[in-house]
Amino acid sequence: MIENLVHIILTNAAAVFAFFSIAWIISLVTRDASIADVFWGLGFILVSVLTFILYMGYDTRAIIIMTLVIVWGLRLSIYIFYRKRGKGEDPRYTAMRNKNPKSFWIISLFKVFWLQGLLLIIISLSAQIGIAGQKPAKLLVTDFIGIVIWLTGFIFETVADIQLYVF
Repeated sequence: MIENLVHIILTNAAAVFAFFSIAWIISLVTRDASIADVFWGLGFILVSVLTFILYMGYDTRAIIIMTLVIVWGLRLSIYIFYRKRGKGEDPRYTAMRNKNPKSFWIISLFKVFWLQGLLLIIISLSAQIGIAGQKPAKLLVTDFIGIVIWLTGFIFETVADIQLYVF
């Protein structure tokens, strides 16, 4: 079981680094490193779906966790995409670009894209283990409590994002 989980996590890490490398190439073409922020939420979707496919233990809990991650990741990426649309590169990345104009292309790979990939793998470990790790066969009360907590957080994030967008 542990070997399978390690295999899944390492496969996910390779997929995430490939995914963020593609995002990096897009950023070089568009001269906009803030695309990494849009890819952030999509990366969680990639990890949860890939974990689910590799796990091949299509149980209810795995489906629920994957679905919750997909919904959250889509909400985040869509919000960031619409928030940045037409505004150019995020000032954080522009400052990095201006500080290192000749080497930003390679610095951004490590300090922006692959760093986000590494953080994504670490942060998503709970979802990966929740989908592919050992767990009770039936849903427990704690599963329903977790869904309610997730839904509460999702609503708060959505309302906060709407408020930020309006103001």
